[in-house]
Amino acid sequence: MNRRKTTSLKWFFALIVFEMIVANLAHPSTPTLIKQLSLPAYTFGSAFAAMSFTNFLFSPFWGALSDQIGRIRIYIVCCIGYALGQFLFGQSLTLTNIILARLISGFFIGGINVTQLTYVLDVSPQDKRGINLTIEAAILTMASAIGYLIGGFIGEVSIPLMFGVQVIGLVTAGLLMGLIMKDPLLTERHWRWKELIKTSNPFAAFSTALNKLSIWLWLFFAVVLFATFGSTAYEQSFNYFIRDQFDFSSSYNGLLKAGFGIMGLIINSTFSIWIIRNTQLKWPLFLTLFGCFFFAGLVTITIGALPFVIISVAFFALNSIYLVLIQALAGKENPPGKSGSFMGLYNSVKALGMIFGSLIAGLIYAQGPMRSFMLASGMFGLSAIALGIIIFQNKFFKK
Repeated sequence: MNRRKTTSLKWFFALIVFEMIVANLAHPSTPTLIKQLSLPAYTFGSAFAAMSFTNFLFSPFWGALSDQIGRIRIYIVCCIGYALGQFLFGQSLTLTNIILARLISGFFIGGINVTQLTYVLDVSPQDKRGINLTIEAAILTMASAIGYLIGGFIGEVSIPLMFGVQVIGLVTAGLLMGLIMKDPLLTERHWRWKELIKTSNPFAAFSTALNKLSIWLWLFFAVVLFATFGSTAYEQSFNYFIRDQFDFSSSYNGLLKAGFGIMGLIINSTFSIWIIRNTQLKWPLFLTLFGCFFFAGLVTITIGALPFVIISVAFFALNSIYLVLIQALAGKENPPGKSGSFMGLYNSVKALGMIFGSLIAGLIYAQGPMRSFMLASGMFGLSAIALGIIIFQNKFFKK
């Protein structure tokens, strides 16, 4: 059986595209579900923050464990576990139950995210890592958009049906990965419980990294944190805002995000790849972050659906570029032989941004919907400032 398996990135990309499509089916219907259950507006932020919290807590654990027993095994387990979390989410009728379901989903999402990134690093030559991670980010953006589109229309028919399709799809995604892909890591190791508990502590991972990582990496992680905070705050607020303020249905939400995804795919498969191949990435990333800061701020003074959507188009175009540039930087500079641990830490930093971005955006939304977009603008501003300091001090990527 193993001889028939492959390490081909083409197959791997195809399989994670399928997983990302089914993983995003629920997002366009979540605002509708919140409205149907008569839950408070901050639910959208709290639920996403709960998922991000367990993603943060366990990403270092999944990364270190996958270094020892392989990526594919972790991926299979986490796809099935994610399916369980979404099944419970679909059965939830109260805020408490939704939070518990999202905590379970986030625990397993961390393993999926880390193994997707590290598998690409495992099978890519050093000089191809940045490009391959860019390709991965581009196709996942597209897959996410397709998931939004399909999920939006299924949700219009029946939200329980949408969750059923998602659960079956996630289990299928994990099983297909196990049947088709071969893990390049063949080393086996029996773990001890004490070591497992220690590894699952993200704060211990940060403490260990503090003594091993160079200053530039911590500055880079600050850029990642602020930018992810801003991106999450904008996206989560956008999804709820168009349902709450403009009464857009889940299908319209899906159509919009599909359009953004196609736009992102075109930009990233052309312009972003040109940037990665022909620049040092510092200035393009800085200008992209500044652009996100500008448009996230500009949207707060709009009146009406059309101007809001037009400005959001510009924001999401730049947001898709920033995502691939920052991931390309992480891929190029991770320490040799420790891809799983490093990308686990990277994913934890992103998860922190997702936690605070969604939670705080949800809490301040009730005080005024546009305040959440102001928050997103401010975070992108901080990210641009942090990167600007690094550039002008000429310390970027110096070990």
